[in-house]
Amino acid sequence: MSKRVMGWAAVLCATAGLLAGCADAQPAVPSPAPLSEAAGKKLLDASADNSWKVLLKQYPNAQKPAVALVRTVSRQEWATAQAECMAEKGFPQVSAKPDGSIALGSLPNTQAQARAVALYECQVEYPLEPKYLADFNDSQLKYLYAYYTGDLAKCLEEHGVQVPEAPSEQTFLDKRGAWSPYEKVDVSESRYYELVKACPEIPTAVYG
Repeated sequence: MSKRVMGWAAVLCATAGLLAGCADAQPAVPSPAPLSEAAGKKLLDASADNSWKVLLKQYPNAQKPAVALVRTVSRQEWATAQAECMAEKGFPQVSAKPDGSIALGSLPNTQAQARAVALYECQVEYPLEPKYLADFNDSQLKYLYAYYTGDLAKCLEEHGVQVPEAPSEQTFLDKRGAWSPYEKVDVSESRYYELVKACPEIPTAVYG
């Protein structure tokens, strides 16, 4: 288990008469590696290149448009930014989903490639902030592990979800976070949205 923050947190818990249930509730604060402007741009460029490669696999004759960054966005606003951008480009069928992803909606096959190119443009114009694109370092993974095995597991169980047995922290680190209490959740889409709203899979604090 990752190192815990004690000190004043423990004192406050004890004062409230909650030391037994609170001492293990505060994982060590993560320390994301600082990103220079150049490193951030490199991550954004790599993300854009990957998006275009994915598009070309489905539409190999597509012509790559010239696109400029408008602004970067947070995880919380990404889906809405994408949906609004797509509406401006003539595809109002695209909508933001409660889990932070987007639904493309339905349209004639003849417009599918044009929509894919427009989506690429929106992803480049309104990409995630670079900190969301960088790989987690060990401090972030330890924080995530503590959250997964603590608050998230408890939240899911309180909502009737059976959480699979967690790997050891070292295994979690070795596999760079390749485990989640959500990995075996099998529920309806509406139920899933209820869960991720009540029990977020990725805590905002992990990004620093």
